[in-house]
Amino acid sequence: MACTVRVVPSFRHLATSAAHVTLEDAAALLMLEQGDELLGAIDPYGDSAFNEHQVDRLLERMEHLAEQASDAVVQANIRQVVDFIRANMRPGLCVVLEGD
Repeated sequence: MACTVRVVPSFRHLATSAAHVTLEDAAALLMLEQGDELLGAIDPYGDSAFNEHQVDRLLERMEHLAEQASDAVVQANIRQVVDFIRANMRPGLCVVLEGD
C-alpha cells in the first residue's frame, strides 16, 4: 500500500509529470488514517485533496504523528512528505494524496 503526494494547481488538473513523493510505509498510512478528522479523510485507495487553507493544519498533524511514531522508518517517511509539501506548496495550489 502506497500513497503518492503531489502539489498541483487544482484537484482537477492532476499531472503525472508533477513533482511528487511517495508515502510508502503502510504503518504511516494507518497512522494518518487514525489521526483525527482531517487526517481521517485521507483515502489510501482513492484521491484526497487538501486546499491551501487546509495545508498548514495537515502539516501540523503530520508532524505530530511523525513525533509519535516509534519506528524510525515511519518517522522518516512522514517527515519526507512534510518536507516535500513545505518545499512545493504555493498560494493557489493544493495537495493531493493519490492512493493505490
